[in-house]
Amino acid sequence: MSLVYHQPSFQETLLWTRRFPSYTMHRVRVLIVKDNPKNAVEMSVCLNERGQYIGNPRFVNRLIKRFGITTFELSHPTGKTCSVGWSPRRKKWCGWSHRAIFGFGIGTKLRAKGIVMRLKKDRTIRTLAEAKRYARMFARAVS
Repeated sequence: MSLVYHQPSFQETLLWTRRFPSYTMHRVRVLIVKDNPKNAVEMSVCLNERGQYIGNPRFVNRLIKRFGITTFELSHPTGKTCSVGWSPRRKKWCGWSHRAIFGFGIGTKLRAKGIVMRLKKDRTIRTLAEAKRYARMFARAVS
């Protein structure tokens, strides 16, 4: 099973695993098969409950501690990295990339001429399902 790179030319070895309430951290040794074994790289990766990549431990810790995110999901079914999550502390769905993060909750006002997402008219989010939809849109727009 490939945890990091989904390419046949890379060989991955799982070194250890540590479970947390909303994700699992794995320490992995990655080796390019044609390369010298001494050139293997060790890295830590975090995966959600479904085994989908969230990011490195430092980034995931920031999402949890600073933004209160406890549930991690893909922004698109064909995506490879989680970029949407639920924050029970803020009661918001958040969308993010390496460049930006924003939380969408009931009462969040969206402007038609926003910088990231273009809408036909100004609107206010009324349900959490709608908030999740806009968090997904935001994550795709800033990635």
